Amino acid sequence: MTDRRLWSYQDIAAHIRVQPGTVRSYRKHGLLPPPDHVERGKPYWYADTIRTWVASRPATGTDRAPADSRPRHRARARHRGRVGLGSYPLGVQWMVRGPERATGTRPCAPPTRSNHMTAQTDTQGSVTTVYKVSGMSCGHCEGAVSGEISEIAGVGSVQAVAATGEVTVVSESPLDDAAVRAAVDEAGFELVGRV
Repeated sequence: MTDRRLWSYQDIAAHIRVQPGTVRSYRKHGLLPPPDHVERGKPYWYADTIRTWVASRPATGTDRAPADSRPRHRARARHRGRVGLGSYPLGVQWMVRGPERATGTRPCAPPTRSNHMTAQTDTQGSVTTVYKVSGMSCGHCEGAVSGEISEIAGVGSVQAVAATGEVTVVSESPLDDAAVRAAVDEAGFELVGRV
């Protein structure tokens, strides 16, 4: 019997035990199979499609061999204090300890939401529009949103500010709000509206 339930990014993330943003990144980099269904710009996959994809993935992270079959010498040595993580780059510490313990801060905490509207035309014929995006809280968030919006045709520059949740977009002509909403959604955040 086939499982025809449709799974969103969140469902896939729960299945493979990662964050939804990781699943979005997999799709952006071509690591996720094409969606089986798209509704209002949001992709969905059949459960069987994802289970087949998971079975064909190389073993990584939590999909590795069971703990009792892995070598334990480094873990024991680290526990005794002979191998520390302090000399490793932050990225390795991040993977081993998690973001909170590696940096001492909690990244990507959800900000508060508000809803405003504005757009103005610059004198050179370009249009500057400021959008409110919920969910940004760090430089990585700003980069993800800026990167996705900058791929829209006609966009000249994008500046995202996590502290305010505002994204300023300079474009040749007014942008379609649906295209901006889809780009922000692809980055893993929610477009609240114009400021």
